[in-house]
Amino acid sequence: MTTGTGVRWLALAGLVVATPVVGIRPDVRSADGPDTVGFERTIREVLAAGRHPAMRWPVIGDAAAVVESLAVANGWRFRWTRAGKPTPAAEAALLAIRRASEWGLEPADYDADSLVRWAERLRRSGDADGRALALFETALSVDVARLVAALASGRPPNAAIAPGPRPGATPTSRGPAPPLRLARLVDSVSRAPLSVAWFDQLAAPTDEDRALLGFLRRYRRLAADSTVESPAFGDRVLKPGGSDPAVGALRRFLVAVGDLEPAGAASATATSEYGDDLVAGVRRFQARHGLDVDGVVGRATATALGRPLSDRVRQIELARERRRWLPRPLPLPTIVVNVPAFGLVAIDSSGERLSMAVVAGQARDHETPTFSAWLSRVAFRPWWEVPTSIMKAEIRPKALRDSTYLAREGMELWLGDEVVPATRQFVRRIGQDVRVRQRPGPRNALGRVKFLLPNPHSVFLHDTPARGLFARSRRDFSHGCIRVAEPGQLAWFVLRDQVGWTADRVTEAMAGEETFEVDLPRPIPVFVFYQPVTVGAGGSIHFAPDSYDLDRRLDMVLRAGYPYRTSLP
Repeated sequence: MTTGTGVRWLALAGLVVATPVVGIRPDVRSADGPDTVGFERTIREVLAAGRHPAMRWPVIGDAAAVVESLAVANGWRFRWTRAGKPTPAAEAALLAIRRASEWGLEPADYDADSLVRWAERLRRSGDADGRALALFETALSVDVARLVAALASGRPPNAAIAPGPRPGATPTSRGPAPPLRLARLVDSVSRAPLSVAWFDQLAAPTDEDRALLGFLRRYRRLAADSTVESPAFGDRVLKPGGSDPAVGALRRFLVAVGDLEPAGAASATATSEYGDDLVAGVRRFQARHGLDVDGVVGRATATALGRPLSDRVRQIELARERRRWLPRPLPLPTIVVNVPAFGLVAIDSSGERLSMAVVAGQARDHETPTFSAWLSRVAFRPWWEVPTSIMKAEIRPKALRDSTYLAREGMELWLGDEVVPATRQFVRRIGQDVRVRQRPGPRNALGRVKFLLPNPHSVFLHDTPARGLFARSRRDFSHGCIRVAEPGQLAWFVLRDQVGWTADRVTEAMAGEETFEVDLPRPIPVFVFYQPVTVGAGGSIHFAPDSYDLDRRLDMVLRAGYPYRTSLP
């Protein structure tokens, strides 16, 4: 397998290992002195125990199948050492492990220091002790396997935290994406020295991956720079035209993070006046941090300005982790919804993008889940089949308080297959044997068009009559489904390759009186994702609020180390 081929199919990888791995060539090198019997016995003992006595994260169940596959395929002979000393391939692998932080990982998780010291001892004197060599080689195999898997597809089990079962590489496929043949990759790493560029490509195969890596390095430098001081405003509110003692620090900070041009900054630092250029810089900062863009340094903006840059570094690292859970590159065409950024991007087969704002589920009560599914149908002028939870918690209490509520909202009561009158007797039974349906019309909660993507969460995309919500910076107002700001454009994106569907016909269907559905001959993959840190269209970095507190929980999982738990705390 060539490096280029490996990178291409790694982009669509899940973490599956076959044992033994077909296609790995036995190593024909001579043992050249060291104890092969003790070597094999020790590897078998480590595998049987499921633990390695010299590793930071000693429980190796996540990589044991890889180690065994490599050992069997290699005839239980030495792989990373020759004549008791590290091979050139081992030296290259150690260099990659030492540089793990450059890709947003922690070198200590891969035993960087201890492996380097161990390798240095072997370089000086070699080792004929089969047990010692087996422990070194097993640790290196496990750590290389963990590093490669982390760079390619992330660390925690994707099914638990990332989107659910992925649609395949093509929109017509229903099976899982090609598996990550991890043992074959580790075999490739062990056979010939691979450059850091190989690992760079594995870690950052797309433009956004590379941009996030660039910002990670930049923010690490800023966090380590003692001259970059976050401005402190306390409870003070700074409005355009005002003044404040923290203005000088504010100016220096905005220059450092790229929201203000450095020209003239030095001469202006001494003033405490909040002038137009500084207001413009604050507005850029607000736009990048999901805040109301008003140029006023109020509580929310002051909190964002005062957040330690080390926190921003960790946010970028977590975003890098989440990026690895998505197929890279994405299958095209595709639709990606980023929940905390309240945004949707639809990308066609040529790479052209359609972007729009969305409203997502309310934090704590009705959070929009992360998942992937296939958009298979578009419904124009849809009825709203009100979910039982909403019927009980909202519709029934309102209808009991106000006898005109159901009629005013265009809602009908159904008992079985029949419409029943909205008498108090039937209203009391709403959510039990009586269900509520809302007729198509201007007050319909789903608006004029609905996009169906079957999934276990019953979440879909739809229009909404509540247009004013899209003007807000934070838009978690729904019961979990996703409201789109430009439903007509999205419907056109979805249907434009079908015969007879023009932009005008989409407009007519949304404005008409008829309720009907259109099946897509080629379903489109949709990824409903959670990534607070993104790279904007202009190449700037954006930090959305962690509205569902998932960054904190992911951070806890990652800090707990290998093998990672299968669910968020």
